[in-house]
Formats: sequence, C-alpha cells, structure tokens
Amino acid sequence: MEYLDIQKEEKMTHKKWVVTAGVLCLALMLAVLPLLGSACAGPEEKTIKVGITTPSTGPAAEKGSPMGHANLDAIKYVNEELGGIDGHPIEVVWLDNAYDASKVVTNVKRFMDEGCVLYATASSKMMSASMEIANRAGFPGIVSFNAPVLHRPPQH
Repeated sequence: MEYLDIQKEEKMTHKKWVVTAGVLCLALMLAVLPLLGSACAGPEEKTIKVGITTPSTGPAAEKGSPMGHANLDAIKYVNEELGGIDGHPIEVVWLDNAYDASKVVTNVKRFMDEGCVLYATASSKMMSASMEIANRAGFPGIVSFNAPVLHRPPQH
C-alpha cells in the first residue's frame, strides 16, 4: 500500500514538473516575440499567430496534453490580463503530433502556411524531425525538453 502511495505521489510530482516546464517554455516563447519586431504583427495584422505541437495522443499523451493545456492557459492570461503583446492578441494553432516525427513535420508546414511567427514543440525527438524544414524556411522553433545534440553545435 505504501509503495502505491509513493508511486502516485511521484506521478503527480512528475505531472506538475511537466506542466511547469511547459509554462516556462511558453513564457520564453512569449518573451522572444516582441524581439521579432514588425515580423510579429504588421499594420494589417490584428493577431500574432504561434504554433504549438504536442503529443496530445499516443505514447507521450500523459505529458503532452497537460503541457498543451498549460500553454493555452498562459496565452489566455497574456491576452486577457496583459492585453497581448504590444496590444496584439496571440492566436494559437495547437496541433497534436501523437509523438510521431512525420506528424510534427506536417504540423510545422501547416504552421508556416497559416502564417505563424514561430512554433514550439515538446521534445528533442520532435525538434530533430522538424528543424531541417524549419531552418530552410528561417522559421524559429522552441523546444521544451531538449538534448545537447540540438544546441552543441547550434542547429535550430
């Protein structure tokens, strides 16, 4: 019985950590947006579009779904409480990748087609799959959980 309680407590602690990491990643993403200057929102644009792809289904859904919802909550806060970024609301395009590399590549193409200014993904596996197409297009991406191979040497 005690073992099950410890296991349950560790699982809850892990979920809290995943959600916290997701929110921190989103905060970093939101902090970078104003630095993009006029690329974020020109005179005709009313919103700033960002793409988020998480494993909301599939083998990593236990981590990806809460992270995606935490990101949406943080963006809702920025829009409703802080007035968006420089007065421009953030619009999220949130797509499930089911922790499948081919789906994340499709999602990143869609983000670019829909006019997102950047995208975020949850893991090194997903960033590794998508960074070639994103780099060719000059499309910035942020990853929540990454391995040193992504930044030593810098790749995306």
